[in-house]
Amino acid sequence: MFAAYQNFIENHGVTLSSPAWDRVKQSIDHTHWDEPSTPLDLNNCGVLALIEADGADNDLNRGMYLELAISAFMEDAKLDHASSIHYRDFDYDTSIQPPYRWETGPS
Repeated sequence: MFAAYQNFIENHGVTLSSPAWDRVKQSIDHTHWDEPSTPLDLNNCGVLALIEADGADNDLNRGMYLELAISAFMEDAKLDHASSIHYRDFDYDTSIQPPYRWETGPS
């Protein structure tokens, strides 16, 4: 999975430092691809689906990958909304913590 991310980023002219690549790789390595359940898992699945859609060889496959991406991002938004409600109501014990901070890595 990491190779797809790396190729896409590099092919679009983005340069990342070695520590940034390490954080991206760590995030991808810890993603539960088969059963995504955290906002980070869902985000990574959505991003990978967008990458696959970008490289799809026909409209049918492109549409399928776009639907998968939208579905992952919508589910991610639901989890994020639930987290913000818990946080707003000061229910810290059940609040979902942000799964990743680019500056520091996984929380």
